[in-house]
Amino acid sequence: MGIEKLNTTLNRVLKSYGLYDGYSKHRAVLIWEKICGEQVAQFSQAESLRGHILFVVARDHIWANELRYFSSEFIEKFDKELGEGTVREIRFKGDIKLFQKLRNPPDKKEQDGDFPLVDSLPLTPEEEKKILEIVGVVKDEKLREKLALSLYRKTKLDRWLKSRGGKECFHCRTIIEPGKTFCPPCRIALEQINYHKLNQVLLLKPWLSYHDASKDIIPLSSFMYEEVKRNLLTSMEQKIHDMLSADKMIFSPGEIKSDIITYAMLKTGKSPIHLTDDVLRFHLPAYMFEYYKKPF
Repeated sequence: MGIEKLNTTLNRVLKSYGLYDGYSKHRAVLIWEKICGEQVAQFSQAESLRGHILFVVARDHIWANELRYFSSEFIEKFDKELGEGTVREIRFKGDIKLFQKLRNPPDKKEQDGDFPLVDSLPLTPEEEKKILEIVGVVKDEKLREKLALSLYRKTKLDRWLKSRGGKECFHCRTIIEPGKTFCPPCRIALEQINYHKLNQVLLLKPWLSYHDASKDIIPLSSFMYEEVKRNLLTSMEQKIHDMLSADKMIFSPGEIKSDIITYAMLKTGKSPIHLTDDVLRFHLPAYMFEYYKKPF
């Protein structure tokens, strides 16, 4: 079986069992040394893959800065190993303590002492059979062993999380920590969708508050809300400036005034009926307010 056909078969099987995300995350970390080379791997350690962002810890800030120059080269290699788009960004940071901790992890201990270590949890015969079926399509012995280890760990971790109140991700059904609604990859994907959704909503209702927007757009952080508003304000101010600076009056006064009002609603969070002259004079740049008050 060719390597591409093997990968396709393996990915299909993993997805059918809902294990693909966990496998790809684990493998991206495991193959870091292969991606960066043996020499660089002595001074850097992949920490985790969150969404499509790989976090790598370097021994110090000098190494972190140097490695950033090779990000695109590393990503191209990840594309060949894991499939295009699995790793879209690599973030490096220099942290000697974390680097040493990742290289020499301490013995795992339970915090409350009344539950066994995750790795010591036994698997049921059904779980064993399922994992053996999945890894059975892999001919490469080393890859098969690593995949089996990853699946054993994930199966045990899922059961451990469930015993502690963990629930399924609302979107992909992966088991996640108690109190969470989405796993990190799904949350990142949904936030990207919601970013564009919020952008459109605020253009229709520029006065919409974070509280009201978060009722319909889930998940929505206050940081994202402020960022979208800030970007909209910047782009609208530039648009209005360009309209007023055009050599020829190709925009109607009504169109320009409409954009000025939209800008004012975004900036103040007030609906049109509450935009008095005093409010506009206080919040608008002088050139906008002067144009808005001109009779046409």
